Amino acid sequence: MVTAPPSIRQDGTGLTSGRAPAMSLFVCLGLGTWLDQTVPLSLLLWLTVAAGTLAASRFVVSSRNQALLLAAMLIALGGASHHRHRSLVEATHLLRFVPEAGQPGRIRGRVVERPVIIPQQPDRRSWQIPEYDQTRLVIEADAWITESGAIPVCGRVWTDVDGQVVGLSTGDQVEAVGRFYRPGPRVNPGGFDFREYLARRNQHVALACDQPEAISRLEAEQSFGSLVSRFRDRVRQRVERVLNDSLAPSTAGLGIALLLGSRSNMDSDLREAFAESGSMHLLAISGANVVVFSGVLWGLTAFVIRRRRLRLAVLMIGLPAYLWLADWQSPVFRAVVMLELVLWAQWRGSPVQGWNSLGIAGISGWLVNPQDLFDVGAQLSFLAVAGLICSGTWSRALEGLLTDDEHEFAGPSLRWRGFWRTIGKAWRLWFVSTLSVWVFTLPISLTTFHLFSGIGFLLGVVLAPLSALLLGLGYVTLVAAVTIAPLAKFSGRIFDFSLQGLISLVNLAAGWPLGHVYLAGPSPAWTTMFYALLLGGIVLVRRGVPWRRPAMALALWIVGGLIWSLLPRWGHGLEVTMLSVGHGGATLVECPNGRTLLFDCGRLQDHDRARQIIQSALWSKGHSRIDVVVLSHADIDHFNALPGLLETMPVGQVLFHPSFLEWNQPAVRDLIETVATSHTPMRIVWAGDKLRLDQEVEIAVAGPTQMFRSTDDNANSVSLALSYRGKKLLLTGDLERDGLDSLLQSPPVRVDILQAPHHGSPKANPAELDRWSNPAWVWIAGGRPETALSLRSTYPRAEAILSTRDAGALIAHIAPDGQLTMETGRIQPAAPAN
Repeated sequence: MVTAPPSIRQDGTGLTSGRAPAMSLFVCLGLGTWLDQTVPLSLLLWLTVAAGTLAASRFVVSSRNQALLLAAMLIALGGASHHRHRSLVEATHLLRFVPEAGQPGRIRGRVVERPVIIPQQPDRRSWQIPEYDQTRLVIEADAWITESGAIPVCGRVWTDVDGQVVGLSTGDQVEAVGRFYRPGPRVNPGGFDFREYLARRNQHVALACDQPEAISRLEAEQSFGSLVSRFRDRVRQRVERVLNDSLAPSTAGLGIALLLGSRSNMDSDLREAFAESGSMHLLAISGANVVVFSGVLWGLTAFVIRRRRLRLAVLMIGLPAYLWLADWQSPVFRAVVMLELVLWAQWRGSPVQGWNSLGIAGISGWLVNPQDLFDVGAQLSFLAVAGLICSGTWSRALEGLLTDDEHEFAGPSLRWRGFWRTIGKAWRLWFVSTLSVWVFTLPISLTTFHLFSGIGFLLGVVLAPLSALLLGLGYVTLVAAVTIAPLAKFSGRIFDFSLQGLISLVNLAAGWPLGHVYLAGPSPAWTTMFYALLLGGIVLVRRGVPWRRPAMALALWIVGGLIWSLLPRWGHGLEVTMLSVGHGGATLVECPNGRTLLFDCGRLQDHDRARQIIQSALWSKGHSRIDVVVLSHADIDHFNALPGLLETMPVGQVLFHPSFLEWNQPAVRDLIETVATSHTPMRIVWAGDKLRLDQEVEIAVAGPTQMFRSTDDNANSVSLALSYRGKKLLLTGDLERDGLDSLLQSPPVRVDILQAPHHGSPKANPAELDRWSNPAWVWIAGGRPETALSLRSTYPRAEAILSTRDAGALIAHIAPDGQLTMETGRIQPAAPAN
């Protein structure tokens, strides 16, 4: 069996305690970075604080006060560095050539991140319209091409191409044409902030290309850097090719993800199983991968190198080589820096300071990019290593509690006693290490992924040694792929068998009853307090304070936060949110008593994206279940997110009109089968039915009638009328033609908010609808860019006509006193400034 260097196994973790000035420095810099992200201050103010505290420290005698002033100065420097890194934009930056609304254009530049082809996985059900494969790459622009010539520019461009772009490597000079735009900010409650995501990577402009031919490779002079990048891509492609040849199609994507960190070829269901089984950390290459890789390299060099120092030197060279092959991913970078410090200490024969090494690794990553502190993968990686450092101390404390009276036995009995004690000690360290990592990373998992996987801890205890063995086999295959290809195929067969076992174990754990549960999760304030208590407890224990009280305080805070996340959230009044899902519909109704209703749930393409938008909005508002789902009609863009929602949260019941079942579509049959399999009650509704979710809110089906049928499925759309404290809302789905005529024959009703039927289509929004409803506000679900403007003539008396396409989520809040307030999801952040 391949073993790691002795330094890595020493004292359970190979990391000893001691003074940790580097960790203190990293905490101060990180706190300043977090403060600037939370409450942005000017660069001048940060520098003034840093200079002021430095000057004040010269007049202070007390060492404690000097330490406090030094900490304040480091915090200010952390804030200043983050502010400069985030906000500084050169005068020639491409951002200044791209308006907020975007525009078509052409650039010339260099590929700086390896192009990745993202295959469109076939949908097992008929939930959506088929899509194309995509190619994703990053281009460093150097010229904006116009009819009059090239204008020098700078800046990195996130580029998405419909189709497969082949033959490109990092370092290639390219010309790209398409639609340039500024990435949009968060538009839905709890949604993904694409602008913030790219800003952390210094990418303020994105490019959408509708065909592979939009990217053309140019013949240019080859620099040394481009040659090195191209060589790295060829090596990586060779490794991936050997892995694909050695592994089965069902395991090849997982093998590449485990060894190189690329998940683009992994099946989405398998990724979800890893998340629900609590083993998602295996897919994020970081410290564990680096340690196992170093162990494999240490073992392989034992066959040809006898001198210990020479083997350490090979490791110190091999780790940066693996980092280079892994595309310099930030968690791997930090792990390599930390392990290099461990190896250097072994070279010198000095003890390894765990916290100090972790602090230096953190500072190294912060110097490269301060905004990496907000990357979830980087946070989990850092916290996992911190948990491992603590596990050695906790294991020894547990050993002291479990030590019983010594009894002397003679002969074989004494030998067996020693054997079982060794086994027990190893198991205890193994158990405590898994528990430590699980506890340290739990709050991030809850607040980010809203997933509590109890089975994940038990599976971690089982997978800890197995995953090390599996990764070891994988890295033997990887090294052989670069050196001896036939050996790679042999070890790849064993690796493939191990991967199949891992997949079976993960799927079993993910399907275990009550093994995982999706939750709204604790608040950011609770998470911040958790880590403050954890950090304080570590400091106290390091200073000799008994560990039981800090551990008890932390346990009580964990339990309290989890219980709080399970409690239903009561609001103050009625809140209705029309989510921005693209071409589709999803409107969330939150009653004053905390119960929820979802009117439609889908989009035309990428139904899983619609599910993510809906569940993120629910979780951000403190809801972990949907009491009622109303499906307006039998079009996939109004219901194809429901199967995914049934997997992540309880649904009380699903309602639809009788015509929904009579519309002969494969997607409808698949949906009904999925809902029935989940044991979710289904109910037929028609005009006149009342939904009793809250005694203070009247929710009635306005149409169609029980016997109404139309040859057009849009005309069969269910309309839902809501009334609370004198305010009325009407949700119409895709209502049009004879279905709309039937509704207009009923007595007129003045509504405060009207959902414009059929995404604002002019044919579905006649002047008669305006006279019948006299709406104060008109909401459009999606629609075309000009839809809101074109409806102004239809609804001339409306105070505003809003579209989720332009304004993001549309939110109406009706207070208990009947006051109606409106809010939109698109909040424009300040543009980067000099």
